[in-house]
Amino acid sequence: MPATRTAIRFPRRRKGAALLVILGLIFVMSLVLSAFLGLVHQQLRLKALYEDNDDLRVHAYGALEATLSVLGMFIEKDKGLFSPTQGWENPLQFASLDEHTVVLEKDVNLELDWPSEEDRDVREARLAAMDENERARAEINAQTDPRDIFEYPPLPFPDGVKISIELSDETALVPLTNAYAEVLLEIFKHGGISESQAKGLVDCLLDWADSDDSERVNGAEQNHYDRLTPRVAVPNRALRSFDELYHIKDFALTLYNPDGTPNEIWKLFRSLTTLHSHSKINLNTASPKLLEILAERGEFRASQVEDHRNGSDGVWGTRDDEIIQKLEEVNITASPPPSSEDPSVQGSGGISHLLGIQCELLRLRITASRGDSKFILSVLLKASGSKDNAASFTFSKLQENRAIE
Repeated sequence: MPATRTAIRFPRRRKGAALLVILGLIFVMSLVLSAFLGLVHQQLRLKALYEDNDDLRVHAYGALEATLSVLGMFIEKDKGLFSPTQGWENPLQFASLDEHTVVLEKDVNLELDWPSEEDRDVREARLAAMDENERARAEINAQTDPRDIFEYPPLPFPDGVKISIELSDETALVPLTNAYAEVLLEIFKHGGISESQAKGLVDCLLDWADSDDSERVNGAEQNHYDRLTPRVAVPNRALRSFDELYHIKDFALTLYNPDGTPNEIWKLFRSLTTLHSHSKINLNTASPKLLEILAERGEFRASQVEDHRNGSDGVWGTRDDEIIQKLEEVNITASPPPSSEDPSVQGSGGISHLLGIQCELLRLRITASRGDSKFILSVLLKASGSKDNAASFTFSKLQENRAIE
């Protein structure tokens, strides 16, 4: 009897299972491929940002070099830097005024993109937020068409690179050093603090920052902070951040709210002081508030200084501002510094020896950007002139992509 052949039939569900396995493999592979492509895209983007950042770094240092050239020219021409009123407030804009100093690239558009006319409601809201002096300044400046000031556009930078420069005079502020103890005392008194309490704050501040362990009459050294919980270590060096003020004796109670946030006295103190040392306060750039405080000692009249530098329109910060080139122009006679050996603040010493007319220390912030990429160069610059009026610059601090407090 011949053998009977039996056909082997696989159940349909096994065919379906195989199809599911194949689809699952395709899905897994698509996930792996998608993740791989995402990683490659991220690496390429990081590489592009790095290369772009390096390119922006070159342009930022180029802008710094152009700025130094402009400032150097003013030092040589005017025998010093007195005030942005001289014309160096926007160095790159000024550099392009001389057609021989700028080589325009081919097809550069000479038409500047000046802002369109501001909406009336927006303008009124902006003016309402200003104080009286700022509002007067804005009104005067608004009457001048920028095209009347600049004949040429700013220095061009290639490949859509945008450069902005913020330039300010650090010598318009009061350093937190022993030499300025009397001025610091007046700032605290102006904030509504009694003279005895203000003396204590100044002495504690200077004890915190000096290099010795000798305690001033109203001050505090390490033996006081050892009794605190938690214990605080006195650094015995100049402050590096205004956040340190909170840890100095009596400052937390006087300059901060109960929740630890800065109060109005702190804001006044912060707006008038600097962490960086210099020898004289520049009367050409000091704020009206600081002039008012400095004049408390009766060695000069703040109104006379303001009237001199405000120009014919009586508003500070406009094009007709004047420069104080000698202290005698505002009836100030500089006295010699005190010779007292007592380091504690007295509250009666003269301060005219601390008054000057030139910018000794400048703060620069140069931002180079292209699209989402940005490079920031922060510089503290000491400027001076030699006997033959040659400009000299020293970098007191220079940081990349980090702000200088």
